[in-house]
Amino acid sequence: MNPEFHVPTPRRRPGGPSVRPVLALLWLLALAVPARALEVVRVRYWTAPDHTRVVLDLDGPADYAVRRVAHPERIAVNVPGAVFRVTDTVPVNDGVVKRLRRNQGRRRAQLVIDLAAAARFRHFRLPARDGRPERIVVDVFRPGGEKEAAAPSPPAAAADEPPVTVVVDAGHGGLDPGAVRHGVREKDVTLAIAREVARLLDRHPGVRAVLTRKGDYFVSLAERVRIARRSGGDLFVSIHTNTHRRSAVSGMEVYFLSQKRATDQEARDLADRENAADLVGLPPDASPADDVLSILMDLRAASVLLQSQDLAEAVLGAARRDPELKARRVKQAGFQVLRSLAMPSILVETAYLTNSADRRLLSRRQGQRRIARVLVEGILSYLGRQRPELATGTPAWTTRYRVQAGDSLWELARRHGTTIRAIKEHNRLRGDRLQRGQVLLLP
Repeated sequence: MNPEFHVPTPRRRPGGPSVRPVLALLWLLALAVPARALEVVRVRYWTAPDHTRVVLDLDGPADYAVRRVAHPERIAVNVPGAVFRVTDTVPVNDGVVKRLRRNQGRRRAQLVIDLAAAARFRHFRLPARDGRPERIVVDVFRPGGEKEAAAPSPPAAAADEPPVTVVVDAGHGGLDPGAVRHGVREKDVTLAIAREVARLLDRHPGVRAVLTRKGDYFVSLAERVRIARRSGGDLFVSIHTNTHRRSAVSGMEVYFLSQKRATDQEARDLADRENAADLVGLPPDASPADDVLSILMDLRAASVLLQSQDLAEAVLGAARRDPELKARRVKQAGFQVLRSLAMPSILVETAYLTNSADRRLLSRRQGQRRIARVLVEGILSYLGRQRPELATGTPAWTTRYRVQAGDSLWELARRHGTTIRAIKEHNRLRGDRLQRGQVLLLP
């Protein structure tokens, strides 16, 4: 008897009926019902500057095999016992991958990745987590792509002083959509805002922008830090959108690094979410903490933390001056992407996808440009204080500000990029004390 199908004979209880016929019937029924095939739900790809990523989404765990075939160059991914939900050919033609062919066999699903030329590749499996399915990932690297992606953009304008480099980081991307509400994806919003911020900064003499990603592809936190280092970044601005369990919460928040405790529980929860996002799309043997934390440790210098706080205040101050944006406050949290940068670094939660008004602002091109202008205004205000030759000119004192509890001349001067003396002169103040409800003119 074949041991694979052997059903052991149970002991018969004295005086009781035999259960052997029942077991035999169950065994025959099991043979008659075919096992459900594993399904390849969809095949996706993203084109990054240095590689093309191909992802197979599965509805369950699976073994797989990958082999390289020459003449013509291609990569075959075989998933035994699986079926494709859709079988067709997907054209790519991005200079790395020509097309993706889904071939359905009798006992396996095969994805063929046709290459433009011989290329280095890697593959790994990602388990289901956080609502994402089981995945098989294949990265095909562009020859020389890493050097091309790391090449700094040309200076915005020739000058005696080297240009100030602002690294603009669009949060999430590719496999990691970030927050999604009512069809609005964080990764799309952050990329649109980041591109506009870079465009506006590059128009300003003496300033150049470097984007950590220019399209919809995944960039690990460690790689974002490496891009900032390779480009000689002077400032780092990471752009995100926020969410909250209460839909009434709205407005912009700006974070800088806390090496001890986050400002509040919301800040701690947000940092946990953003740091965990780096695990999406990383191969199993890659540890973001190992790469990131060992890159630069001199951020521990108090001067860089203070500069980061000044930058955060400058950006939020610009938001306070915009009549359509609500500015919340500057907070501190342990964001991984800020922890390893030895340059003034902030993370901007531009607005809340869970708030209907904020979501309209984030999803529309006009709103994205408005947010970008505010970020650029704050960045230039900070740079103008650090490098006076980069100042945009004499600001107009046209903002009417009503003094709130806890305000001080020092805080208002720092927030609005001016001095205590200038505030006193423009408002004809004799002393340094402010009264709640008092109206001041600010730049």
